[in-house]
Amino acid sequence: MTPTDLVQAAKACGMSALGLTDHHLLTGTIEFVKACKDAGIQPVIGLEIDLEQGSLQLLATSTEGWSNLCRLSSTLALRDHPDAPCSLEMLFTYSKDLIALCEVPQGLQDGFEDRLYIPLRNVSSAGSLSAQARNLGLPTVVAHPVYYQAPEQARLQKTLAAIRLNQTVTTISQTALAPADAWFMPSQIIEERFKEFPEALQATIEIADRCRFDLPLGNSQMPVVPLPEGVTAAQHLRDKATVGAIEIYGEITPQIQTRLDHELEVISRMGFEPIFLIVEDILNFARATGVPYSSRGSAASSLVAHCLGITSPDPLRLNLYFERFLNPARVTPPDIDTDLCSRRATRSSSMSSIPMAPTRWQWWERSIATVRVLHLRMSPRHTDWNLRRYVNLPINCRMPGGHASKNPRRVKTHPLHLPTCELLIPLISPSSMTPKPS
Repeated sequence: MTPTDLVQAAKACGMSALGLTDHHLLTGTIEFVKACKDAGIQPVIGLEIDLEQGSLQLLATSTEGWSNLCRLSSTLALRDHPDAPCSLEMLFTYSKDLIALCEVPQGLQDGFEDRLYIPLRNVSSAGSLSAQARNLGLPTVVAHPVYYQAPEQARLQKTLAAIRLNQTVTTISQTALAPADAWFMPSQIIEERFKEFPEALQATIEIADRCRFDLPLGNSQMPVVPLPEGVTAAQHLRDKATVGAIEIYGEITPQIQTRLDHELEVISRMGFEPIFLIVEDILNFARATGVPYSSRGSAASSLVAHCLGITSPDPLRLNLYFERFLNPARVTPPDIDTDLCSRRATRSSSMSSIPMAPTRWQWWERSIATVRVLHLRMSPRHTDWNLRRYVNLPINCRMPGGHASKNPRRVKTHPLHLPTCELLIPLISPSSMTPKPS
């Protein structure tokens, strides 16, 4: 079940807004936002993380909030123990323009103030949670968890959980599975279940309004690079390239000047100066700290990259064309492929693996958040083999849609699409909130 499937389910139910809060990841967000826009549904972008007191859902109210979700997700993933609970200090560092939903809100009031809600996920605990919210002076909101689309898919979710945890369906713990009734309920059913908590139902509309913003898609979002006062990125890059050219060639000949002017004009027109300045900064630090590196690929065709010390081959001596790397017809940012010595890395994630000085590392953390998008799909033979393992079937048993075989590579079956989201917050449409006569 993909984010697109979930959006189509919301559209069929007449919902005006839909929230997605994957656990620790934002890999389904872009597909989710695009699907919502195509369906005329407002996307509410979120993230679920773990605290010492339990799970916490965070919802972005602006592009700054979205950036903080990216930073928080990346920071959690780069820790030595990624599955450890997030500290309140780290959470508050990235809490701007985020709404928080937590059943145990102690310690969160100071960091979120009027952006903290207690979620009601099921009717059995709604009464006690509402009483707790009143005592703390906090609002409640209905947040029904969704892990699959239809009730009959509960067994499929169990199988997928077993695969994820490398267990079998007979041994997996109940706590590792989705909550009961975690299917995509129509808004009418949710309203009926929580009819005694009208404020919590109304809060879904309030949150949807607070989380209304357009996520810019399809445009390059370059980080803001620290620059000398009064100097633009284009001028700063030109100055660095000029200094580097003099160091390499001794003087700037008309041929060198013409080539530099051409490359810098193209780079500036496309707004890609930060790419060159960032990579140069990283490699300068690698050189200063003795981290071996090697740049490769089409970036070697750039004289600017060569003058900045990013690449080693001389593009003038080797007669390499800059257009092979970057040309006015290209709309996507260029790739500067650089390999860093893994033995000198303090972290396992490429750009963040350099043991950077504290001040420099803090700047990178504030400016860059990398979101890795994984499109999880299993091939037919791996699907068949995994299903046999986790449901305790013999290898030569016939599977639905396939053929019995002792060799799992010869079994033909349909690919298993792994869901890319774990929790949705259905938001009731305003039209469905019309008070009913008593």
